[in-house]
Amino acid sequence: MRLLAFNWRDPSHPEAGGAELHLAEILTRAVRDGDEVTWLSELFPGGKPEEEYRGIRILRRGSWYNAHLALAQLYRRRLREERFDLVLEDINKVPFFTPCYVRAPVLAVVPHLFGATVFREASPAVGGLVWAHESLIPLVYRGVPFLTISESTRNDLVRRGIPRDRIDVVRPGLEQSDYSVTVPPEARELPVIAFVGRLRKYKGAQYAIRALPHVLTRVPDARLEIVGDGPYRGSLKSLTRSLHMQDRVEFLGPLLHRYKV
Repeated sequence: MRLLAFNWRDPSHPEAGGAELHLAEILTRAVRDGDEVTWLSELFPGGKPEEEYRGIRILRRGSWYNAHLALAQLYRRRLREERFDLVLEDINKVPFFTPCYVRAPVLAVVPHLFGATVFREASPAVGGLVWAHESLIPLVYRGVPFLTISESTRNDLVRRGIPRDRIDVVRPGLEQSDYSVTVPPEARELPVIAFVGRLRKYKGAQYAIRALPHVLTRVPDARLEIVGDGPYRGSLKSLTRSLHMQDRVEFLGPLLHRYKV
């Protein structure tokens, strides 16, 4: 098969995260099985317009604010005459609206949608743009099957007007060799709460920090360890200081996964 994927980022992007890791797992397995894969994503500083990545042809155009337009143009100018058996569109920011112009069946892969939560992260103008684009999904993706990673995302899509029978839930797998717990329970001395994720406001690390003083009233030795990085890190550190929790909260920085180059 010949597969074409659309995503705002690819695994080499400096801000690549869970959506990119999830899609990379799908596509590298397709390559392993003999399929040909092309991945379209935004161009980032230091990135190459074209690159091969673990057997995947990566084509990059546009930037963080206009890749949805630049990649659509790239497809029309360069790829429209190529034959693809399936298009996978990863919808986790502004949709690419691929059913409007690609010449192949589309599978919509949805980690999550923002909805009103986008206004917690972005300016009113940017938030309104994302919200407006998401509101068009039921109309533009009529008849398109959806693949989600959780029941909560499926239920969100149903509330937005996507028929339930067009949505399949496939939870992401876990590579035990990469994420195994090496310290057995009987050897753990201190109760540790772990937050793992990008440090952006909508991810919610601030709630774990605010809850910690209440946890300490019940578990005096508890600690909070935050794994990840992002533009909200400074605010989270300020919140930690304001609650006098500096000796209880540790920022460990990002955890690079094996798909980073």
